[in-house]
Amino acid sequence: MKKIESFDRATVKALRSEIEAALASISKKYGIDISAGNATFTSSNVTFKVQAAVVAASGMVMSKSVSDFNMYSRYNGLKANLGDKFSFRGTEYTVVGWKARARKNPVLVESNGKSFRISVELINSCL
Repeated sequence: MKKIESFDRATVKALRSEIEAALASISKKYGIDISAGNATFTSSNVTFKVQAAVVAASGMVMSKSVSDFNMYSRYNGLKANLGDKFSFRGTEYTVVGWKARARKNPVLVESNGKSFRISVELINSCL
């Protein structure tokens, strides 16, 4: 790759792919999950957010949302566990985490590759 004179969207994307490749080798070496998050840039600098998480013996990545789920779900009366599937209005959802700052809809679920937040009451009524 040639020397970068200034940052633009294409340059940042190219740089991100190389950073992800470098992080993948570090991730493999230490047995953790590392990823480059959001990036902000100007023409003269770029900042990437890097996140690392331990991988549990079960193979689950212990991200912030998973750790929060383990801490808050039972306290808030949720009957579901991580990875549980349930149907709502003909669509199947999987419980994937907890968003502690979301008071009304703290449970993170996924369906068809998209993430949603829903209430504890909704999940409990579907189980």
